[in-house]
Amino acid sequence: MKLRKEIQEWSSRVRTKLSAMFTKKSKQELLKELKSEPFHEKISKYGEVDILMSQIRANNSTNLHDAYKVVDLEGHNINLEDKLWSWGTKEVYLINLEGKQYALALPGYIDWIQVIKQKWAKAMEEVENTIELKNKGYIVNDEIAIKELLVNGVKFPAILMKPYNEHKFTILDGKNTQGNSNPLLTSEMELDDDKMMDLCVPLLHDISNLIKDWICLGLDNFNICAVDWKLRLFLNDLWNMKVEQISDKELYIKYYLMYSIGAIVNSLSRDAYKKNDYLNKLEMNEGLGNRMKNIIRENLI
Repeated sequence: MKLRKEIQEWSSRVRTKLSAMFTKKSKQELLKELKSEPFHEKISKYGEVDILMSQIRANNSTNLHDAYKVVDLEGHNINLEDKLWSWGTKEVYLINLEGKQYALALPGYIDWIQVIKQKWAKAMEEVENTIELKNKGYIVNDEIAIKELLVNGVKFPAILMKPYNEHKFTILDGKNTQGNSNPLLTSEMELDDDKMMDLCVPLLHDISNLIKDWICLGLDNFNICAVDWKLRLFLNDLWNMKVEQISDKELYIKYYLMYSIGAIVNSLSRDAYKKNDYLNKLEMNEGLGNRMKNIIRENLI
């Protein structure tokens, strides 16, 4: 419980710092920031977004399928009936484009219109950050791009991604309806620290590489995937990623490991978490945590 509380408290501080531009500010302050922030340029050319959002709010729509009546992507009419998840800034739908499935991300709209624009402009930085991490060898979404839609006749930028279940590896992300329970950690498995260490060696290398590369991430960026019967980090929702010097490596070792163990627990099936005593107590296993920290430290030398 103490470990879980620390994760929650640290996550809260990180989210507060990263999203300060969106909270506890007057409309006048937000408008001033909207005009001055460099990322505003990414959405400023879509001048009719205000009109579109006003239409949606005026219709008292309860979901994007009702709100966005006509969505056109590259000349194809898109159906938004199959929602994958709704999470913070994004509403994500499974669509079919020329016989291939994609995940299409559009902004959530229950907010003040200018704030929606500002959040979505920031969210689009996820694309560039994802590609950067992919080029560095991290496991991220294989395909991601910004696409221009016509929504109710208005030009609008959306994020197009490969769906989780279309990847060649199993992605374990609890907030996605396509998510799978962890196939490597089940209720029947007889586990001990040695077996868990063996499963997590590639994941620990991922953590050390993030610190070496000065990649600063938050709790929500950490997910788990299963690759070649080992656990790896799957890094997602990277709009808040920063690259800046990491001087306190011990702090990042501590919290990146906490984020990762939390992601592993979130990847478990309900049955595995309840019935497997080792997995149920994973977050409180200080001996395992210390062994993992030592591996990360060794990789940083």
